[in-house]
Amino acid sequence: MERRRFTRQPVERPAQILVPGGGALPCRILNVSEDGAKLRPGWTGSVPNAFELQDAFTGIQRVVLTVWRGLSGIGVCFRDRQPGPTRGSGFGRRQR
Repeated sequence: MERRRFTRQPVERPAQILVPGGGALPCRILNVSEDGAKLRPGWTGSVPNAFELQDAFTGIQRVVLTVWRGLSGIGVCFRDRQPGPTRGSGFGRRQR
């Protein structure tokens, strides 16, 4: 039984984890929903608890909080519920 509030959409897109204090780490967005996403980091090191996630195709950035970590990737929830000038519903989705 699925217990999620929002449906996840598979996407498989390149992204970057923008590390607090500077720097960017490559990752893939595997799926996205209204309140979060599943990521696969492009390295085996640690992931910050809070960071900005940037969709490589659209440039849209979202402030996220890591909520789980596992062998299949990491789960994040979006902390910026209200879309802003660099945010929007196109995050993790190809623009048409």
